[in-house]
Amino acid sequence: RAAEKDDVEVVKALVIKQRKLRDSDGKTALIHAAERGSIGAVKILLEHEKGIKDKQGRTALCYTLKNKHLEAAKTIIPHEDPTDEDGVTALMRAAARGDAEMVELLAPLQKGAKDKDGNTAFVHALRNKHEGIAAILGEHEASLLTPLMCAAAAEGIEEAGPHLSDEDMAEFSDIFNNDLYLGGLGHTPDPWVREDSIFIHRQCTPSEDKACRVCLEQGNSRMS
Repeated sequence: RAAEKDDVEVVKALVIKQRKLRDSDGKTALIHAAERGSIGAVKILLEHEKGIKDKQGRTALCYTLKNKHLEAAKTIIPHEDPTDEDGVTALMRAAARGDAEMVELLAPLQKGAKDKDGNTAFVHALRNKHEGIAAILGEHEASLLTPLMCAAAAEGIEEAGPHLSDEDMAEFSDIFNNDLYLGGLGHTPDPWVREDSIFIHRQCTPSEDKACRVCLEQGNSRMS
């Protein structure tokens, strides 16, 4: 109860003797504090109870996010699901494993963050074939994405097209000088573009090359 009420002095007095105790639902004092957004209590209890799950498999972080206590969530994230040395965030990990619930909850806090390679959670979703997750993230990160960021997720390039705007497609056209490539992403191709024009006036990186070839194959199959 002290944790729920954010009674910091009482929490400090009881934490050593009562840390890690659970109620009938498996919830700790930290989880109760997180549910209420009691930041003072959360800060004290994190050291002692971080990462513990209740009977539903939810941690304190889950409860702060579900109840939209974003400031408390910001306090908990570095302790329960920190950004790693490669810049991979909790949102990126959730996107990569296809965890729709956590993606929805974390997106308001971590949307647009990039790992050391410049990839957002949207790209992590594409690389792991989670098109539904990419659609969720598209609502949050679409304005932050460039076509090349999607092309960088070469294994998931087939799924990138539906989540990109026509302006992005125009930028793709400028980059790759090949309308057939755009056809591979689900946009109207020029049926008269020759296959050998794919790399006209353009020196592509290996990642771009792979993305182009995947989409060229798709474009050919759609036009045949």
